[in-house]
Amino acid sequence: MLVYIMEAHATDEWPILDTETTFTQHKTLEERRRAVEFTCDSYPILESSEGFGEDHIFLDTIDNHFNTNFSSWPLRYWILHGGHVAFKAMPREAQYPLCDLEAALEDIVSV
Repeated sequence: MLVYIMEAHATDEWPILDTETTFTQHKTLEERRRAVEFTCDSYPILESSEGFGEDHIFLDTIDNHFNTNFSSWPLRYWILHGGHVAFKAMPREAQYPLCDLEAALEDIVSV
């Protein structure tokens, strides 16, 4: 499952000047939907059979309920398993090591 949250580097809040595509902070769910469509178009794996598929991509509410409750900003990814948080990515040296995610997934699969 992928939950699309608020823009981390919205042009009207905390812009990064070296990006090709920019978004303002979403004011409506329609704006958030357009942003996730752009993201899926940019990363086709998100909608492919190997990726999430459109029935597994969700939008956070416009009042950012998921983001507020899970403290996902600026970049966090989670593994939710069995109704519980099984893994929360934490940055190390300004990076999110994917080996940590891989190890957490392997632990869940082996159970």
